Amino acid sequence: MKRTQIYLAPNQHDRLKNMALKKRSSVSEVIRGLIDEKLDATSLVSGKKPAYRSGGQWLLAQAKWAQKAGGSGPPDLAKNMDKYLYGN
Repeated sequence: MKRTQIYLAPNQHDRLKNMALKKRSSVSEVIRGLIDEKLDATSLVSGKKPAYRSGGQWLLAQAKWAQKAGGSGPPDLAKNMDKYLYGN
């Protein structure tokens, strides 16, 4: 990771600290997450594929997109995953 410094308004810093407390993480992690969300949203609008650090991040982004679009899966998906994935 690269180290950088930014200036925040007092209310911005307070809000970030509150988010970090709720998520039980650091302010830095909250900021990185917010930056990733904004960059991913900007990439989707511009048509460019966003860069993900892992396959897990990609899956989470897809799940968030489906949730925002109002998508849902079968109610027994977790129980019958093989059936839906492989037709077994």
